[in-house]
Amino acid sequence: MKEGKGFIKEYNNNSNLIFEGEYLKGEKYKGKEYYDNGKLNFISEYFDGKRWNGKVYNKKNIII
Repeated sequence: MKEGKGFIKEYNNNSNLIFEGEYLKGEKYKGKEYYDNGKLNFISEYFDGKRWNGKVYNKKNIII
């Protein structure tokens, strides 16, 4: 799935969701990242697989 375009969910070793979003040409394109405690960490877009143009949240779910 990571090779083309599509929606994917990734989990850590403890089965906690750590990423959900879209991949395009093998790189993250749009999505959300989560802390290990399940709280939102980052939401928006990626450029060349790296965070770009988004909002970052601290562990108390406050935009930083």
